[in-house]
Amino acid sequence: MKKHRRQIIRLGIGIAGFVLLGVMIWPAGRGAISERVNSMVTAGTASSQGNLEQLRRENRELKAEVSSLLSLKRENTRLRKALEIEDQANIETYISAQVLKNMDSNYLRRSVVLNKGSESEVSEGYAVIHNGFVIGEIVEVNARTSRMRLITDPESKIAVRVNNEAESKGVLKSPFGIELQIDLVPQAESVSVGTRVFTSGIDGLPARLPIGRIARVDSSQTQYHDIGLETPIDFQKLREVFILVPS
Repeated sequence: MKKHRRQIIRLGIGIAGFVLLGVMIWPAGRGAISERVNSMVTAGTASSQGNLEQLRRENRELKAEVSSLLSLKRENTRLRKALEIEDQANIETYISAQVLKNMDSNYLRRSVVLNKGSESEVSEGYAVIHNGFVIGEIVEVNARTSRMRLITDPESKIAVRVNNEAESKGVLKSPFGIELQIDLVPQAESVSVGTRVFTSGIDGLPARLPIGRIARVDSSQTQYHDIGLETPIDFQKLREVFILVPS
């Protein structure tokens, strides 16, 4: 009987010890499990952040590539228009130039400084185009720079031809630099809004260079039409131009 009681006591002590050991071990085990879960979450977050940063980097690279392709497309368009001018006018070649300064100390004067001069075989009197349209002519040349007088300058006067039935001749000017106007076109010659206007070539500039289109016609004057001309060129945003070298 006593022996049986001792076995029961030993069994109870064993169970109690096992329970006590479990109580002692469980917090540590719980901490290890919690640490493992936190480690997995942190690793997953870091991995997501890494993937996000990679996607952002690839997006920046794609944007830069698209910007470069668009720039090349614009450059190709400008070159194609310059080549069209070269084919249709008496042009030997053209010189690409960048605008260095588009402001003038004289507030009435409209001119820009270009980064090409006599060292690049630029000479006074050369016509300058942008996007296929005449924008001015070279009036001053230094070794590495030149000054172009814009057609919007009050001192600019360019001989032009209207693309009408009479092929009317006139002079393009810009009084006070406000509006482009064509003078000396007789009222006897019919002129319509939207008609294209080119250089005539009688003033030394190459003939058949596009300038713009007629924007308005006032025939109330006594002898000549009062003609306003529009050009698609934004003279405030000139960056690259082409200097035409006549043959």
